[in-house]
Amino acid sequence: MRQAGWAGWLHHRQDATLDALFAWSERDLPSKRIYRKLVALMLPAQAELVQAFRQVQGLTPGEAQQAAELVLLELVEHTIGTYPGSAAIEAARPASLQAYHQRFATAPAPGDLEAGRPIRSLHSAVLNRLPEDAVEDYVKYEFLMPGHTHSTGAGETSLMAAVEAPDMVSLLLQAGADPNEPNQWRKTSLMAAAQADRPETARRLLDARADVAATTIPWTADEGGVAMFQIHTGGRTALMYAAGNAHPTLIRCCSTTAQGHGPRHSRADGLRLSARQCGAGRKRSQGGGGHAVPLSRRR
Repeated sequence: MRQAGWAGWLHHRQDATLDALFAWSERDLPSKRIYRKLVALMLPAQAELVQAFRQVQGLTPGEAQQAAELVLLELVEHTIGTYPGSAAIEAARPASLQAYHQRFATAPAPGDLEAGRPIRSLHSAVLNRLPEDAVEDYVKYEFLMPGHTHSTGAGETSLMAAVEAPDMVSLLLQAGADPNEPNQWRKTSLMAAAQADRPETARRLLDARADVAATTIPWTADEGGVAMFQIHTGGRTALMYAAGNAHPTLIRCCSTTAQGHGPRHSRADGLRLSARQCGAGRKRSQGGGGHAVPLSRRR
């Protein structure tokens, strides 16, 4: 590969592919979860491939390393598909990239792709788990600057991106984030918390008057005229998301609040009951009781 002058071309292509992988992970919290799991598996996968190429095909350590890197690059590229600039990279002449300096290892360690990368929005700062004092700078800009609308990812608000971090949720709520701000198909942060089985986040959102009766709508998303996904049915509530994904604790939490919307209960009564349900259930969950329902793949 090096003798033929292709090393720089491949390294350029590899770096662009890993950049595209990171860009994809910035879409929303579910994508970021998958990204973190994938990156954590790349180094062990590379080591297994090197061992297999040496033992099965008799390659030298250097040859086995190169072969493993090519397999990993092909797998990631095939999964991502085309991305902005990919056609130009493929068409580039290898001779023009002989002096290219590789930015990332083929199998980067967790955190390598994020290192030194600029974070340009509150949504990205929350997704990438920046420290609270750093997030506060984005909060000041996006919530407190007159006329500035705070950023969202692909179908996700910054508050939805924070549901795995209750303290971050509180920080955003205190800054003025709307607990009922929906995405394009009317999914809310409370629904995201229910889907992720986060009772403490749900409690804080309910304390901030999140609407447990909000419902989703059917939706088709496309990028550049290509359909990315479709939601054929609407009418899903936070309680439905909880029923499909969460422990009984969070289901009771949403159910109790929903009952508080009835004619014999005030909303304040429902919120007080739900807070007690979430709090009591949280202690039981921390004790290790119960079994999680498998996560739904539906949005």
